[in-house]
Amino acid sequence: MSAARWLNVAQAGEEFAAGRGHIGLHLYLGVPVSLRAMRVNANDQLEPNPEHKGGTPADAQKWLQTQWAKVRAGFAYRDIPVYGLRLAVPFRDCTPAWHVLLWVGKAEAQAGVRALIRYHWLREEYKPEHERARLQIDRLHPEVVSAVVDTCLCDSSMHSAWAQTWGIRRAVPFGGLHELAARGGCTMRLSCYAMTYRTANGQRITQHLLAADRDAATRQAFDLAARLSGGRCGFGIAPVRKGNQCS
Repeated sequence: MSAARWLNVAQAGEEFAAGRGHIGLHLYLGVPVSLRAMRVNANDQLEPNPEHKGGTPADAQKWLQTQWAKVRAGFAYRDIPVYGLRLAVPFRDCTPAWHVLLWVGKAEAQAGVRALIRYHWLREEYKPEHERARLQIDRLHPEVVSAVVDTCLCDSSMHSAWAQTWGIRRAVPFGGLHELAARGGCTMRLSCYAMTYRTANGQRITQHLLAADRDAATRQAFDLAARLSGGRCGFGIAPVRKGNQCS
């Protein structure tokens, strides 16, 4: 899908969030220094990184995906509905980093979201001097959305070749935004649905989902059930009534 279509998707997410009072965050997510083959010296030139422990950009991308899966699992466990778009870009030595446009469906959960991301992103090989190169969390303002998408998805043949070489998807929607992407980025209404299921120990859990319609919410629920217990847990889906939205 073209950068213009992805921008349409991101702007639709911003419009939906603004209408519901959801909080937007702009995340910059990098990798530990041991996964970087090169470093920038005092003259702003690349040189071999003595702390590099081997591996390729594909290995760095796998680390990013693993940590993000832990973050998403934390959101689900705490029933924090999120949606957004993650964008992969190459560092100067081809190591990937992500920019994430993240909208949080519970404004009061913002502090917890920040803490959860920091915990999973910085717990391995933490060094204070490398923190900003590894994690930045800022409020997402409407004017930033287009700038981030334009920067990350510029029609650069080098970026396209980098992504193809290492098998890296440059843009990945999550939450309700994948419904927008599936329909080519057209603006559409998203609604909130409650998925209720029981854990293996009998605990009743409610997870909120954002989707275009009930069928889309059911597909999300089946995917979530598969991740939770191999698809063996039963669940129910119901729309969240107006006045009791995911906010």
